[in-house]
Amino acid sequence: MQDGAPCHRAKSTINMLKRCDIPILAWLGNSPDLNPIENVWSLLKAKVYASPNSSLDVLKLKIADFWENDDEIKQMIDRCYESMPDRIRAVIDTTGSFTKY
Repeated sequence: MQDGAPCHRAKSTINMLKRCDIPILAWLGNSPDLNPIENVWSLLKAKVYASPNSSLDVLKLKIADFWENDDEIKQMIDRCYESMPDRIRAVIDTTGSFTKY
């Protein structure tokens, strides 16, 4: 399964798939992204970069602290998880087209 990106259409890639007898499944180039973690990354990034980070170690510590201890992050994860049935239903209803998610 691939979306037809240039790296997927390279001659070497196509030849390897043929040699290995791997069929290419039809797939939309702009298929819906059902990955709810994208919402969480956005919130986490905003929190982490709200104040300067003096080093990579400080950055790593801040990320871990927000991920493990921040109630807003935890609530966002719960909401995203709980939204999965609605996300999947929306994609089915639009036969794989765009949704509000």
